[in-house]
Amino acid sequence: MFSSAPIHYKVTQSPMSLELWRLNDLDYHNLRELSFRIQFNEGFKIRLIGQELGCDDALNLPRAYLALRSLFGLSSQRLDHSSQTFAFPLLMQIKKESRSFNYLLVIEDIKGSIYFMIHRVMDCQEYQHFDPWDHHKPIEEELNQTEIEELITYFWGYLKFTAQQLLVEPQTIQPFVHQVDASQIIYGFWDGECVELEVEEDEDYEETAFRLRSQYEPEVEESGVNLNDVQRLIQSITS
Repeated sequence: MFSSAPIHYKVTQSPMSLELWRLNDLDYHNLRELSFRIQFNEGFKIRLIGQELGCDDALNLPRAYLALRSLFGLSSQRLDHSSQTFAFPLLMQIKKESRSFNYLLVIEDIKGSIYFMIHRVMDCQEYQHFDPWDHHKPIEEELNQTEIEELITYFWGYLKFTAQQLLVEPQTIQPFVHQVDASQIIYGFWDGECVELEVEEDEDYEETAFRLRSQYEPEVEESGVNLNDVQRLIQSITS
């Protein structure tokens, strides 16, 4: 399970273990340049979402953002601001027996949906044989489809649990309003509740967003994450 460290987490999922480090934007950019994306089947996520239909504690945008902000600090600023409102890039080191593999896990929203993007970080020798912008199937001996499903299901549940714990004391949560312009979605936390609205008409969308932002002071976002030994790990990967 997760440790109590604010940035560095450990997860044990037999027969493997993994460690997570929150990346700042510069480190994420540098590691992304050395990575290729893992294209996995996301059908299981549809089942996850379907199981939560009509549930009060479903993992929607405001609950996901609250949990991620609590666990990993401020969102990345490397966003498509028309379709995204948050992104949390993590370095994920997977250990199986005596071997270890480095991956990127990016938890982000795109057009109103929550995504878990996975990229395999290459070493210098591997980099010569891969195009970092190509997509590749899961690597069976490192992180296969079944293990990806188990991990994302675990993370999904943990984000739900974290949000539930935070909402036990709603008075401690700072109100915020976020807009997903590409989908005309407004979401946030105000009046003690997580709220997600989809507004069809352009004019109504702009008026609603302006009214809510005026009424509820949005939180001040700052770029950057205060990291520690992750810098040494990144240096060992890229050197």
